[in-house]
Amino acid sequence: MANLNLDYLATFRLVVSRGSFSGAAEALSLSQPAVSLQIRQLEQALQVRLIERTSRGVRPTPAGLTLVEHSMKIDAVVSTAVESVCLHSDEITGTVTVGTGATACIHLLPPLLQQLRQAHPLLKVDVRTGNT
Repeated sequence: MANLNLDYLATFRLVVSRGSFSGAAEALSLSQPAVSLQIRQLEQALQVRLIERTSRGVRPTPAGLTLVEHSMKIDAVVSTAVESVCLHSDEITGTVTVGTGATACIHLLPPLLQQLRQAHPLLKVDVRTGNT
């Protein structure tokens, strides 16, 4: 049985949905060769061609369509598993969005964010600045 990399499966789904390696690369903030390498390694692991290159971009082969279908289910199961496991954690997780003016962002937030990050390393903080 082949070992499948979940990130490669997500990249593969993005290549298919965007219809190109470059579109997926842009969405993932990766280079196009890095995306191509992930797809090539996925094809090698499964020993089947997943993507067909056309004059208009790419399209999945029949095996690729099957993998897209199953990888969406895999992604859903993994997400559910992670959420279920996280329920057993006492750690605070999630994303907090903080809106502030530029002065507070420069002078007040850095030490507070550092304390918050040390106390709750799994918490993501999104800082938005604007005129107040």
